[in-house]
Amino acid sequence: MPPSHSNTDQHSGAEVADTSASARTGRLSSITKALDLLELLAAAPREWGVSELGRELSLSKSVVHGLLATLRDKDFVAMDERSRRYRLGLKALTLGAHHDLDQMLRAASMPILNQLTATSGEASYLMVRRGMTCVAVARSLPATAIHLAIEEGVRTPLHAGASARVILAHEAPDLVDAVIRQSGLPRLGNCTITEADALLESLEQIRRQGHAFSVSETLNGVFALAAPVHGAGQMIGSLGLVGIEASLGDRKQGLLAQLLDHARQLSAVLSSRGEALG
Repeated sequence: MPPSHSNTDQHSGAEVADTSASARTGRLSSITKALDLLELLAAAPREWGVSELGRELSLSKSVVHGLLATLRDKDFVAMDERSRRYRLGLKALTLGAHHDLDQMLRAASMPILNQLTATSGEASYLMVRRGMTCVAVARSLPATAIHLAIEEGVRTPLHAGASARVILAHEAPDLVDAVIRQSGLPRLGNCTITEADALLESLEQIRRQGHAFSVSETLNGVFALAAPVHGAGQMIGSLGLVGIEASLGDRKQGLLAQLLDHARQLSAVLSSRGEALG
């Protein structure tokens, strides 16, 4: 026979679950309203008053005020101080620009990534910087049963792994300092660089040799090779190969030669699209 307090515990748990579900529903509703507001501002690029936005979205002025305040804090919405009217903010406009650029980079790089993966037998990636992180905008995976798969769009820190550090090595010293100060260089794998002096030394080495190599920095037992990709006189990102360390053997120099050749090819393609790179 179960203890007498069992039903009480189960009932309390149900109440907590219901409250949690209600909170999630409320949050989703607020997110939906905020997205509707942003879509309206993007569809009709002019300045809007609070009452106009409320009428268009069938929301009260107080709800619109709350949404605008939150979005303004994050720079997704901007307000004219004289007219007190609202328009899309820099953050929203930048997101749109990043999306267009990423789509162009993916389309331009995929034939070269597919060729590199086919000849090397390893996963290949094009990584770019987004703020204080880097993200894969394109990837090509081998047909083998076992391979590594970094998801497109997933952000990773700039200090860990060959692909990220190639990018950081070509950034301004102020950004490098900011990465050290703000991230604290957290450990992700057994061999992640977590000391500022070691990171600075690694970045200098990358600049001298023109590529990076890492093992067990973001994932244990994983190696990465990466080289910079340029276009129209500017640093675009890094082209990388990622694979299982145990399968590397004596292939490093051969893989590096293939990687550098394909990085040059991709840089040439992107340089020919200089206007699109802005």
